[in-house]
Amino acid sequence: ISSDLTQCYDDEETPPPDPKTLCPYCDTPLPAKPTHILKKLLDRTYFQSCSNPRPGNRLGRKAPSAIFGVVCQRHIFESNVLPQAKERGWPTQINWATLKDRVLHMERELAKILADPGDPVVYRGDGKEDNDAKEQQGSKPERSDGPRMRCLFWDDLVKRVKTQGSKGLRNITSQYYNFHKMQPGYYGELGLVIIQRALCGMFPLEDIDPGLVKPLTPMEFIQSIFVPEVGMRLVMADFGLNVNNWSDKEQAVEVLRDSASYGVAMFPYEESTGK
Repeated sequence: ISSDLTQCYDDEETPPPDPKTLCPYCDTPLPAKPTHILKKLLDRTYFQSCSNPRPGNRLGRKAPSAIFGVVCQRHIFESNVLPQAKERGWPTQINWATLKDRVLHMERELAKILADPGDPVVYRGDGKEDNDAKEQQGSKPERSDGPRMRCLFWDDLVKRVKTQGSKGLRNITSQYYNFHKMQPGYYGELGLVIIQRALCGMFPLEDIDPGLVKPLTPMEFIQSIFVPEVGMRLVMADFGLNVNNWSDKEQAVEVLRDSASYGVAMFPYEESTGK
């Protein structure tokens, strides 16, 4: 392939590309402005590979695919996905130093969500009305307008409990652990770690009344309700959306879900912390 490329350049009297701009392993162009993550990967694999000059790329190197594969995946991501992310308004840089404080400033609103009993049907876990339940509820109306039910993620859980009942409860809780529901959108893995640490500092698991978060455990509530709630609020602040507008919330959640894979690739926790 490299020989064919060289012949093509010769036929068209076009100078071949500068080898410094090519991937040393697959010979395809590197992004014009590689991120620090790609630079670090190139440096790391350099010492795990050996020189392998070839036509069209005198700086080519050779290594097992298990070693250089991550480099090629990364530069393809930065060349193809990153420009698309920019077009959609997803950030390529985040001020991590201020993220914890941004989350801490949400404590009052999050505490209201946690303290509000919400819709009582979710705590029975059967999704059905019966005489015993009615007697236990007395004449109290369902809290459909409180902070808990205004939380889009809890509202979704309630709807699923009412529809699927206790038999589907295990599937419901496991679903909340899937990738997209646990990621804070384009804030990625690093953002997830910072957000979860801040949340657990504000709401220690041992201090959360299990009865208030049923059918979830306190940790599941933090991860599947509070983490996406915080992610949604961060996105809304970034995009200038109204946190009290349900339509704006849905728009933010769409961004949250669409940008989850991008966030994990763009802001991985291990690379960002140097581990």
